[in-house]
Amino acid sequence: MKFLPPHFLPPQFLSLMLLLLGLSLAPHLHAAAADGAGLYPGLGALTERFPQGSIQTPERAEQALDDVGEARAQVNANHAQQAQLCYRKFFSTRCLEKLKESQRLTLNALQAIEVEANAYQRRKRAEDRDALIAERRAEEEAQAPLRLQQEREREEAAARKVAEHERRAEQDRLDAQRRSAKEQQAYQREALPPPTPPAAPSSHSRNPLPDALDPRVKAHQDKRGKAQAEEDARVPERAENIRKYQEKVEKSEERQRLLQQRKAEKEQQRLEKSAR
Repeated sequence: MKFLPPHFLPPQFLSLMLLLLGLSLAPHLHAAAADGAGLYPGLGALTERFPQGSIQTPERAEQALDDVGEARAQVNANHAQQAQLCYRKFFSTRCLEKLKESQRLTLNALQAIEVEANAYQRRKRAEDRDALIAERRAEEEAQAPLRLQQEREREEAAARKVAEHERRAEQDRLDAQRRSAKEQQAYQREALPPPTPPAAPSSHSRNPLPDALDPRVKAHQDKRGKAQAEEDARVPERAENIRKYQEKVEKSEERQRLLQQRKAEKEQQRLEKSAR
């Protein structure tokens, strides 16, 4: 049987062939158009539950993100399932395109809710961080007078310690001088003989030695002079000890002040980091 080329067929015959072809493909086209729907039947209810501008609490933002996550997983699962059905159809390309467009629109709607929830959480974290920093700053400002008072008290206590140390050193010096004087007086009382009545001068009598030449008196005077010299020599040493003690107290207070400052800075950094 010979077939005539299309340009040799009558126009009525061509029209009839196109009509029959369209009628035979109509069910397939209708099915391809319907394949894009039904990826997530609860999308309408979800968008009604979280309309734009309705996420204003942390609990609502968490709930929105949880619902969006579940919906996205269901959309992707339904898309994969319906894509397998499209491959069985005659016009699979058209079916897949409609299905992909439906997935895009559904995910866009879900993403809008997700973006709003994430934006609220970021804004809330920033507000909480600023509030925490402001509260911490207010506490530090409120405690500043107390810290200054404590620092003054520490300085006054250190000054009192230094003054007490100096007073004791001076008292020890005076006590040493008094003891030396008492020892000298006692020695003189023991060393000098009791007074005797003057005797008549005799050519055979010898003149007694003056006090300056008495060995016991001279030894006591030497001992007293040596003790006084040692006491005077210790005065610069005591002054140096007092100066070193004062420096030690000042360095200790400076270390304590720096330590408190570093602790406050670390606590401030920890609060700022935890508020992010």
